[in-house]
Amino acid sequence: NRCGAAVRCAFPDGKVTTPAGCSDGSCRSRLFELARALQKIDITKTADAPSLLCIIYTYKAHHTKNARTAAETWLPRCDGAVILSDQSDSEEGIVGVPHEGKEEYNNIWQKQRSNWRYIYEYYRDDFDYFHIGGDDTFVIADNLRSFLARPEIREQNDAGHPLYLGRRMKVGGNANHLFNTGGAGYVFNRAALELFYDSLDESFCAPHRHGFYEDVLVADCLKNGPAHLVPIDTRDSSGAERFHMLNPGQHLAYRRAPKDWVTTYSFDLLEGLDYFSPESTVFHYCEPSLVEHMDALLHRCR
Repeated sequence: NRCGAAVRCAFPDGKVTTPAGCSDGSCRSRLFELARALQKIDITKTADAPSLLCIIYTYKAHHTKNARTAAETWLPRCDGAVILSDQSDSEEGIVGVPHEGKEEYNNIWQKQRSNWRYIYEYYRDDFDYFHIGGDDTFVIADNLRSFLARPEIREQNDAGHPLYLGRRMKVGGNANHLFNTGGAGYVFNRAALELFYDSLDESFCAPHRHGFYEDVLVADCLKNGPAHLVPIDTRDSSGAERFHMLNPGQHLAYRRAPKDWVTTYSFDLLEGLDYFSPESTVFHYCEPSLVEHMDALLHRCR
């Protein structure tokens, strides 16, 4: 079948990279489930799509792992690419960007403040849109550009309105407190990038806060700023998501649970294959071996 053919294409010698703690049989089953989920996704190229800069943030220990794998797979499909870290690495093409405080999970907000400052100061005039995500994201660049070329998005951008796009969620289930989850990354157009940059040191943007919840702080900064910018619905016409905060297998297996944060934070969450939009753009929690599998299944086995 098509799923089996895709797996054989990705791994013609029959060998499958086995994550730690996972038996060969289990991993092979997961790979077939991955292929089943990715079959739902169409790769769509749009000739007059806007230009896209893809930004990855990482740290020294992941330079030759996650960052290198992204650079060898999906990252070159963007119109431009930058990998930012706590240390520069000329061999891997990585730029070190200093930030306030320690390099640690509980200080990602300060890391992101510095990263966005760097992007604005060096790239603001070179691209139409800017997507940032961690080193375990997987971006389907053609689909993201095609989404950004949609008439309703293009009209807002051409009118000079700031756009802040991603997987819209509710903090604690509160529909009045929205953010785009950092797991799937989020997108600024030039107007939003300038707006965010100009607000970075304002008190309503918590310039010296240390925390891991940078995605919520980005949203609060934009909402409390002069434009009162908030996330918008980026689902397709069926209610399926385009931006994904988990990896394909996790989303395929996920079932709604009233007390689970994914359910609580989401809007009208769909399940199984219905969850995935054919126009999907980004996945999260993709370790290097999974990135290689996904890249093969989406781009080299069709």
